[in-house]
Amino acid sequence: EIYRPLATGNPATYEPDLARSLLMAAWFLLKTGEGLPLCQDTLVQAADIYQRLAEGQPARYAESLQTVQSLRADLSELLGSSPTRE
Repeated sequence: EIYRPLATGNPATYEPDLARSLLMAAWFLLKTGEGLPLCQDTLVQAADIYQRLAEGQPARYAESLQTVQSLRADLSELLGSSPTRE
């Protein structure tokens, strides 16, 4: 929640931090099995941000985007549904 208002005011500076914090929060939720619906929403938000970042700087953000997609696939498998790739 700290990075969201900062990213709104200055996306070039703070969106990478917001995406990273969303990714780490989702990883924690997935690994603990707590709040899986929140985990799903968090991964979608992280994927959206990393997709935009990777379009502008693929060498810098493609690996993070792949990590988000991998976690989304893990979550979908855990929930018994097919992953949504964006």
